[in-house]
Amino acid sequence: MRNLTKKAFTLVELLAVIAIIAALVVGVIVVVPSFVSWARQTSERQTFTVLNDALTRYKTEGGGVNGLDPSTPVSYILARMQQAITF
Repeated sequence: MRNLTKKAFTLVELLAVIAIIAALVVGVIVVVPSFVSWARQTSERQTFTVLNDALTRYKTEGGGVNGLDPSTPVSYILARMQQAITF
């Protein structure tokens, strides 16, 4: 008969691979939501910074914001700001 060499995983090797895969999956489940939250906060902070800078520039160049209230459409505000700001 032929001499069969060992080509199968042992039980210890198989359990070690399963444990490594499980640790990686748990790591991804823990890290991804916090990364998404951080990315969202960073994006919102940058958006607010840009809008704040634009509004400040609009006001210093003579733009009025007296008629603005929370119900004012953003498109109206941006259109008014765009008229006074040139890049």
